[in-house]
Amino acid sequence: WHARATSRYVVANDWLRRQFEPQPFQVVLQTWHGSMLKRIGLDRPKVPAEKRRIIDVERAKWDLLLSQNFHSTEILRSAYAWEGPILEEGYPRNDPLTPGSTQAGDGAAIRAALGILPSQRAILYAPTWRENLTEMVTFLDLERLAAQLGPDHVILLRGHSRTVAFGASVTMAGVIDVTTYPEVTDLFLAADALITDYSSVMFDYSVTRRPMIFFVPDMDAYRDSLRGVYFDLSEVAPGPVLDDQDDVAEAVLALDQAGERYADLYDRWFQRFNHHDDGRSAERVTAQLLAYEKPGPTVR
Repeated sequence: WHARATSRYVVANDWLRRQFEPQPFQVVLQTWHGSMLKRIGLDRPKVPAEKRRIIDVERAKWDLLLSQNFHSTEILRSAYAWEGPILEEGYPRNDPLTPGSTQAGDGAAIRAALGILPSQRAILYAPTWRENLTEMVTFLDLERLAAQLGPDHVILLRGHSRTVAFGASVTMAGVIDVTTYPEVTDLFLAADALITDYSSVMFDYSVTRRPMIFFVPDMDAYRDSLRGVYFDLSEVAPGPVLDDQDDVAEAVLALDQAGERYADLYDRWFQRFNHHDDGRSAERVTAQLLAYEKPGPTVR
């Protein structure tokens, strides 16, 4: 609390909420926590008046926004009625994911720390949360999937932070529960492939150019009544979009062919969402943050 009240710069990736009131000398950079497939803020359907008021109060605490790509820049302006500056520079947290960059992380060391054997293929399953559920979303039968894939595969289960308080650690053969592992970027480096649904992890993991599988058995309900989406995933996804577990297992076992099969879609996805993620985002964002001069109060 002392640090938040006295620091010259405050960087946050979620709402600061009413517990924080920025001081006149502070610069607040709101990085948000991912690019968007699912609708946010004022773009969500039927936003009540009280929610709009809360959004107005929160937005007033920000000085700068960070965007991963042009897609997100447009949404941030719409979803938060933001008219201030946006740094569209990619995500610094993704610098270690850029293959061949000087910031590239060491996936082998992370795999060893997690207990993944060198001979195993690690599949990260990271679904997002649902507004109509409190528990972790595990539409996949993980015990059956682990059996389908066999001992040369291991599933890394990453539950959403919003559901941690409502469940317990998952313990079963072939599965490592990494829900409370502190740094998700490490898990991206460790994983050979990703299974997700509507989570923004898809836009981060794609920096690695590794295979992705989208398991969305509730697509119609999520898109049409629960949350809403900004684009049709089935049309642009750089990997299979599936609603059946057996198809998921088949897709994992066919990952060696995924690169060639989805190469064109992956290229288009990367150009749309990851063209700023070049391993130097932190350098650019830090320079602009430190150079930013906060406008003084308006004189009437």
